[in-house]
Amino acid sequence: MNRRSLLRVGLTLLALLLLVLAGRTLWQQWHSLQAQPVTWGFVPAALALAAFAGALTYGVLIDSWRRILGGYDHPLPFPVAARIWILSNFGKYLPGSLWIVAGMAVMAKGEGVRATAAVTSAAIMQALALVSGMVVGAFAPGALAALPAWGVWVAGGLAVVCVSGLAFLLSPRALAFLQGLLPAAAPRLEPIRPSALGVALLGNLLAWLGYGCAIHFLAAGLFDGMDIPIATAAGTFAVAYLAGLLAIPAPGGIGVRETIFSVLLAPAIGIRAAVALAVASRLLMTLIELALALPAALQRRQGGPQAPTSSP
Repeated sequence: MNRRSLLRVGLTLLALLLLVLAGRTLWQQWHSLQAQPVTWGFVPAALALAAFAGALTYGVLIDSWRRILGGYDHPLPFPVAARIWILSNFGKYLPGSLWIVAGMAVMAKGEGVRATAAVTSAAIMQALALVSGMVVGAFAPGALAALPAWGVWVAGGLAVVCVSGLAFLLSPRALAFLQGLLPAAAPRLEPIRPSALGVALLGNLLAWLGYGCAIHFLAAGLFDGMDIPIATAAGTFAVAYLAGLLAIPAPGGIGVRETIFSVLLAPAIGIRAAVALAVASRLLMTLIELALALPAALQRRQGGPQAPTSSP
């Protein structure tokens, strides 16, 4: 068996492991949701809108990543980019925050994307999520008070590093200097087009708004018309998500994200409803991911490597 076959078998086994972990998480979330002592008032139409908003948000994020690849003159067709993004996203169920980046980079490289563009584009998406999430998180009531002091400092430091790194990627001179420090065999570093970076940043901001819409409709669908403003929902979700991202040992930020989410919303809707909504939001996003993973996996089996292309 050659190296490529071994890699394919390894990736297949890893994908199966991640799906098992995701299914176990889904099962735990379902039981946690049933155990919450709250009065439910289901509104199917609102729940359907919540699922639609969540799925549409994933589409925005996928297209944002495509824009970044386009900034390196290597765009991917949307279905191919969707397959890579959705399947690599299951890496969050493994401890550590770099599995998603590694998965996106490896799978993109398998489609003919240059090594530099594959790795850099995946890292840029994480940086944009952090920077835009901190901006949107300002709309969450008591966001800074909910985070421990070290969490605020770490998040702020990471935001500064991310902004500096994004600015670095725009400068040919800075990249040329860094290239000179690398081994001669290292891939050539290339600056990204500012327009691609700007569009991707806008896409990330819209994605947080989409998450806010999903939480808004989810609350209305579970508690018969409960009204959480979209801006508040988006800010709360952003702060909780970033807290989970910083909790590197926790796969997918499980436990951390739900705790921060509950603390932020408890003053407005009560602690029981806040905990129930936190668990339900995780359940909703996991269901959407699993629903999108099946067609993505089937596409993987049918498709092959894409030849490098240039943007029009």
